[in-house]
Formats: sequence, structure tokens, C-alpha cells
Amino acid sequence: MKKRLFAVALTALIPATGMLIYNEVWYRAQRNAEIHDQALQASRQVASEVDRIFEGVKSLIIATSVVPSVTGDDTTRCNSVLAEIANSVEFVASISMIDPNGVVVCSSMPGRNGASIADRPYFQQALKSDGFVIGGFTKGRVSAADVLPVAKAVRRGGQLRGVLVSGLNLDWFQGRMEARGTLAEGFVSIADADGIVVARTPPIANTLGTKISSEYMHLLKEPRPGTLEATSRDGMSRVIGYQPVSSDSPLYIAAGFSKDKAFEAVNRGTLTAGLLILLSVAIAAAAAVFIGNSFIIRPINNVVSVIRRWSIGEVSARTGMRGQYGEVGQIAAAVDELLDELDRRRAQAEEAEAARVFLTRELSHRVKNTLSVVQAIARQTFGKIVPQQAIDTYSLRVRALAGAHDSLLAEEWESADIHDVVVRAIAPHHEPGDNRFRIDGPDVLLPPKAVVAISLILHELSTNAAKYGALHDLSGHVDVTWQRTGDRVRLEWSESGGPPVTKPEREGFGTKVVSRAFGPDYAPEVEFDYRPEGLRFSIEFTQPKQVA
Repeated sequence: MKKRLFAVALTALIPATGMLIYNEVWYRAQRNAEIHDQALQASRQVASEVDRIFEGVKSLIIATSVVPSVTGDDTTRCNSVLAEIANSVEFVASISMIDPNGVVVCSSMPGRNGASIADRPYFQQALKSDGFVIGGFTKGRVSAADVLPVAKAVRRGGQLRGVLVSGLNLDWFQGRMEARGTLAEGFVSIADADGIVVARTPPIANTLGTKISSEYMHLLKEPRPGTLEATSRDGMSRVIGYQPVSSDSPLYIAAGFSKDKAFEAVNRGTLTAGLLILLSVAIAAAAAVFIGNSFIIRPINNVVSVIRRWSIGEVSARTGMRGQYGEVGQIAAAVDELLDELDRRRAQAEEAEAARVFLTRELSHRVKNTLSVVQAIARQTFGKIVPQQAIDTYSLRVRALAGAHDSLLAEEWESADIHDVVVRAIAPHHEPGDNRFRIDGPDVLLPPKAVVAISLILHELSTNAAKYGALHDLSGHVDVTWQRTGDRVRLEWSESGGPPVTKPEREGFGTKVVSRAFGPDYAPEVEFDYRPEGLRFSIEFTQPKQVA
């Protein structure tokens, strides 16, 4: 009898335990996905800051290259000018003018004049290129400091005058990375294309100038950014987001944070749940030993009934047996506490969702106000120094982005119909009744990321059509169509009746925006077809199931 009663007690606990385990597994899976997204976003933010730093160095080189004394024959004057420029910017270790033979002609550190860097790979590449060349970790022969060299060939009247070289000071770079901080118990590691560490925060002694671990070297050549879980040099298990080396970014960037820290709250919940289960089992065993059938079967049946009613939606169901039936009553009380906790979690989730909706609306309002202010500032600031066409293009892009946010707001930030997105995106180039656009396709709801991506793509295509294609004159037309096959959506842009089209010699910024508007999770496939009669463009991407 005691064994049977004990078995009955355990059976009564199985539904509650199953629900608890299901919730724990679900919460862990959700949290794991969140921290991977956070790690990838952290690496993107670091990559963006690194890009801004290199843009500053490149701008400095461009400004310096147009100073007459830098490319002239007066070495003393050149030394003075370069020293003055280098002293005015803290991120540069030195600036030097190198002749085509690799000899330092003048420098912000005149004592290094005459030194040769002809063997440096970045110098040899700069001689063959008209663009910027960023080298790897280098011990500067001019500055004698650890630097990342940035070089650009200087030409006058079509003749090569030399190469202007500036070294990004890695001591300053390390300090900049430390100042920006990291996530909880996190780290940021930056390496060059050869895997040599150029910055790390928090710093580890004797790390800078050494190669990253061999097990991570393959990440430098990955085709796209991603995440992984690994144990870093300081022995901590972390979730790491990485940005591989690419033609646009010469550095490998990894950012991560402690997985244990990220799961701290979840682990506390798991421990509490485990203790509740153990407590329930102990109470059931005591009841089987000391209480007879009349004080066990009915209370257990009551507990089972409550759990079953709660599981089918009667969330107010409770045993109400606190203080009664001895140990079985304690089990019932524990079940009530568990159900109360689950109700509290659900209520907290609903409150958090309501807060998110409110903040999203507020953010949308502020974003639109900010875009309006940015547009006005741009016109007031650059109206007299920038061509009107550039200002108009900038304004169109801002309006297209605002239109994307309007589409999102109309669907409570959950989704937006693709037809509305298309109409908003082409609005700056389309007058009602002019029949220059033909829009056709079925109803397809897009998630927020896809709405923004489609808006930016259509804006770039419309802008290019207005400048060079079918919208350049009144005889041109554009067909915008889309179709859905399974979970894939295909959108096509077809121009006709405009000026003859030729394939551009190089990929412009607008083409990059179009090609990279969708993230890798949408598995995008982009195709440009530059036909003489007009551009044909198509993009195919995966439609997430939750908005299908």
C-alpha cells in the first residue's frame, strides 16, 4: 500500500514536472538565441567603430597629400608640415612621404629620413594601386612604434610622386578599445589578416603582436559573420560573435561575453525549480509512510485535477489545500506556488511586451523627428557647398527610411504588406496617374527587417533609374512585381523605355546597399542584369514562418 501510494504521489507530480521542464528548456533555448544575437551585434558595433577610425586616417592622408610642400622639393618644409599634422592628431604615430624607390623623403620624425621601406608589402601594393592599402601589424621603421600602416600613392599630373604612409598608433588603438568597454565579463579581440592580435580588451599580458589560437584561424576567412561558443585565452567559456576579414574590412574582429554570466538568472530559476521538485518528492514519500488511504488519495486526486485544469487553460485553478491534509497539503501548496510563479512569469512577459510596444512607438516618433532634423541640418549646412543633386539624393534616402518606419508602425511593428512598402519607397519618383510604374503581386506580410531592406533596395533602384535609367525621361517605365513560392519571395524590378544601359565598371555604394540589405538569415539571392533596353534586377529571400 505504501509503495502504491508513493507511486500515486509521484504520478501526480509528473504533469507539473513536465511543464516545468518544458518551460526551462524553452527559456534556455530563447536565451541562447538572444546571447548569440547580442554577441554578433557587439562584433558589428566594434567593426563599425574600427571602420570610422580608419576613415579618419584615410581622410588625414587625403588632406595631407594635397599640401604642396608635402610633394615639393623642400624637405625641411615638408618635415615641418608633417610634424605639425602628426602632432595635431593623437591616433597617428607618424606620417611620411616615401619616394617610388621606398626611401623616406620627409617625415614627421625627420631623424628617420633616408630609411627604406621598399620591402614592406603594403608599400609595394600601394605603388600598384590608386586606392588605400592597409597593412598588417608592423613595427614602424620611422616611428619605432607598433602600428597598422595605411598607405596611398600620390600622383601629380599623372606622374607618381611617391607614397604617403601614416601609421595608426596601436597603443592609442588599444586605449580606445579599452575606453569603449565590453559586455558583462566580455572581451574584444582584433587581429590583422595574418591573425596577429592588434588590440584586446580586457588586455592580457604579452598578447599584442602574437597570433590568435590556431583553432580560430579559420574564422578569418569565413564567408560571412557568425557566432560560436568557445573557451577564450583567459579560460572562460564565452559566446563569441566574429566579423571575418573581407575586402571592405582588413581586420578580424571578435567580441564575446561570459555564457555563465548570461545564463545566471536562468540557472537560478532552474535551481529553484529543481528544489521545488525535490521538495515535492520528499513530501510524497512522507505521505506514503505516515498517512493512510483516506488522507492521501483524495488530496492527490485534487492536485492532479488542478494541474490538468490549469494545463487546459483554467489558469485560476488552485488546490486551496494549504494547512490541510498534512504533507500532501504541503505538496498541494507547492503546486499552487508553482502555478502562481508561472502566472507571475506570464504576467511579467505580458507587461514586458506592453512596455516594448510603448517604447517602440516612442522610438518611431523620435526617429522620424530625428530624421527630419537631420534633413534640415544637412540642407542648412551643405546647401551652399554641396551640389543640389547630392542634397536631393540624401533627402530622398531619408524619406525612404522614414517611409519604412511608417509601414512598420501601421502593423504594430510586427509586419508590413509588401505592396505598401513598394508604394512608399517609390513615392518620391511617382506621381499618381502618371502610369510610369506598374506594381503587381500577391499579398505578402514582411517582418520589420525585411521591410527596411526592401525600402532601401527600392529607393536605391529608383534613384539610379532617375539618374541614368527609365525614370530619366518621360518615356521610361518600371515594372515592380513579386511572387511567392513556398517560403521564398521573389521581387523583380524591370526598366524599359529609358536611355541605353551599360554595366558599371565598378561596384558603387548604392549597389553595395542593394546587395547587402538583407542579412544572411534570409538567404538572399541578388541578380543584376544590365540589358541595353533597361536594367533587370531581382532578389529572392526566405519568408519567415511567423509572418507567413
